[in-house]
Amino acid sequence: MWGHTMLSRILTMIRRVIGWSIALVCGGLATFFLVSNERLLTIVFAVPAVFGLYLTLRRGPRSRKYEDYRWGKPAPTARQFGYACSLGIPLRNGLTKGDLSRLLSEAEQKQPPTEEQLEDAKELGLKVPRGISKGALDDLLEKADEDQEPADRDQLAIIREYHGVLPRKINYREAEEVIEFLETHHLPCPFCRFEICAMDDRCCACEKSLKKLKIPIKLE
Repeated sequence: MWGHTMLSRILTMIRRVIGWSIALVCGGLATFFLVSNERLLTIVFAVPAVFGLYLTLRRGPRSRKYEDYRWGKPAPTARQFGYACSLGIPLRNGLTKGDLSRLLSEAEQKQPPTEEQLEDAKELGLKVPRGISKGALDDLLEKADEDQEPADRDQLAIIREYHGVLPRKINYREAEEVIEFLETHHLPCPFCRFEICAMDDRCCACEKSLKKLKIPIKLE
C-alpha cells in the first residue's frame, strides 16, 4: 500500500515540475512576443504555456485510502487492501476480510501464467493457448497430471467394492469418474429384478447376497 502511494506522489511531483517548466518558459516567451507586437508568435507560445499550467494545477486520480471505506467485520488487513489496489480490484463498503480474500484469489487466477507454470506445461508437452489465464492453465496442468498418474490402490479397491469390472488399466481421473458413476448407478437385481444400487451388498427385496455381482465398465 505504501509503495503504491509513494509511486503516486512521485508521479504527481514529476507532472507538476514538467508543467511549471513548460508554463514558465513558454509563458515568458509569449509575454516577450506580446510586448514586441508579434501576435502570431505570442499565440504559438501561449498555447503550450496554458497546457503547462493545466498540468500543474490538474489533480491526479484520487488515491484510495484504507480509511475511506466502511469495512465489514472482520475487516480486511492493510496488506490485503494494498494488494487489491495494485491489482485494480474494485472495492466497496461492507467488504470483510473473507470477501476481499476471495476477490484477491479470483483476480490472481486471471493473471498471466507464471514462468513455473509455462515450464511445467512444456515438460508435459501441453500446448498453451495464447492469452490463457493463470487459473485456466492451472486447470489444464491438474488435468494433465491426473491423466498421467495411474489410479491408486484405494480407488481400485472402491471400484471392486462397488462391483465394477474394468476393461483395462485406468488413470487417476478415469478412476474418479468410474467411482462417481458407480455411486449413482442403479440396475435390476439378478435374482428378483428389483432395482438395486451398485454399492449394495445385498438386495433389500429378496435379501440375497450381491457379492458376486459384476458390473462391466465401458471406457472411451
